[in-house]
Amino acid sequence: ERDWRRDLDVIPLLERAIAIDTTFAAAYWALGSILHADFIDWSRQTALTQKAYEHRDRLNDYQRFIVEESYMFDSLANWADTTRPQPDECDIEEPLLHLAEAYLRRHPEDPRPLGALGNHQWRTGHLEEALASYRRLTEMDPSVYSGWNLLLYGQLTVGDIKGARGTLHDWRKTLPELGAREFDFDEASVAAYQGNYARADSVFESVVASYKDDRHVQVNAAKLDAVLGRMNEAWQHYEYAIRRVGRAGYPAGALLWVTHEALIRLVAMEDSAGAVADVKAALAALPDTLNLADTWTDVGLVYALAGDPVRAQAELDSLTRHGRGNWSSSRGVLGAAIALAKGKPEEALELLAATQIPCTTFNNSADFRLGPRLRRVLAGRADEALHRPDAAIAMYEAYLTDPPNTYPANLDAVFLFDTLERLGTLHEARGDSAEAAIYYARAADLWKDADPELQPRVRLLRERAPALSPGAVDTLRHEGR
Repeated sequence: ERDWRRDLDVIPLLERAIAIDTTFAAAYWALGSILHADFIDWSRQTALTQKAYEHRDRLNDYQRFIVEESYMFDSLANWADTTRPQPDECDIEEPLLHLAEAYLRRHPEDPRPLGALGNHQWRTGHLEEALASYRRLTEMDPSVYSGWNLLLYGQLTVGDIKGARGTLHDWRKTLPELGAREFDFDEASVAAYQGNYARADSVFESVVASYKDDRHVQVNAAKLDAVLGRMNEAWQHYEYAIRRVGRAGYPAGALLWVTHEALIRLVAMEDSAGAVADVKAALAALPDTLNLADTWTDVGLVYALAGDPVRAQAELDSLTRHGRGNWSSSRGVLGAAIALAKGKPEEALELLAATQIPCTTFNNSADFRLGPRLRRVLAGRADEALHRPDAAIAMYEAYLTDPPNTYPANLDAVFLFDTLERLGTLHEARGDSAEAAIYYARAADLWKDADPELQPRVRLLRERAPALSPGAVDTLRHEGR
């Protein structure tokens, strides 16, 4: 299993390996896998997978399965062929599922493909079968990190908090050598999935203190800081991770983090100019020929939410023009945001209704299109624009209650405070003082330790809540909501 904390150290070794041995299939695949996962060099990743596939005769049966799976994914998605429409990502999972099943029929005692099998089962809608595959992997080989990790986050994604806590307990008991860092990281994630960000932040402090040089830890710390309104600390964590990858020669690898930081600045801090400037600067540092794939969706969202539909449309055109990442889910979400920026809320709702929910497994990516809750936010804004407060309230409340299918802080860092504030305003406008007071109080409590420059907004909410309904705020405190 790859140690993602050392990717930057491994890349030069793999580059050297394929320079020495031009038929080194495993090295081609490993390098392509890293570039795919973290550094957004899609075109080269496809070429590396092709080379691995060409020399697959040097691999054992399991290694061939891994390479053939990657090659089949690229081929089915038409990522290298921009002349043909790209199928939706759900449509390409069935053949990959059959590939994994075929390997397991040949090698029923080999647990290694069970993670891949579970992922393809998940993406084809067979969630219980996927969880069973992950659980079987932990039983057949308890030493495999990915089995425990997939099972834990699968349970969190379906809302099985009790099951996830049991898995985390068993994992800690089985692999104590992983140490506090791993389990504190996951304990914080469990709290975040429960919406208990105070607990998540408290647990994650020890992780940050112990692993200050880990860019993934820094990014997750940034998200938690932003959820809680500590933006100055969030920027410091983001900037460390961005500089770390940039110094290694992979500025594109930090673009998702730049866009996430920009969206926080835009929505949570209401700083459209700063958000757009950050994204423009990041894009200016990248080669024009780089295929950013579905990262264009997040870039386009920054422009659309900042009220610049022309620039957002240019990003959508880039997404459509290139093969990779041109999914209907990406086009639909960004198209809806553009329609809102153009003042066409009906069109936005039509696009959202027609958009396929993306087939994805749970992850910590900042890729916004992966979160179905984003559709709730955009639909709520469209309903507000159409003066349909009840429909808007339903969408925003669904955002708060829908189980996240990606790490919840990805979206909550941007939209949670804003959504609570909007719900308070909508309830107040229709005369529901008790509900308005509860949402205002929840927003104020979330940002109680926010940066000084944000405290005037927090004070205003804290003053409005009891003025509207003192009893409702007391109930909120008593219930711990």
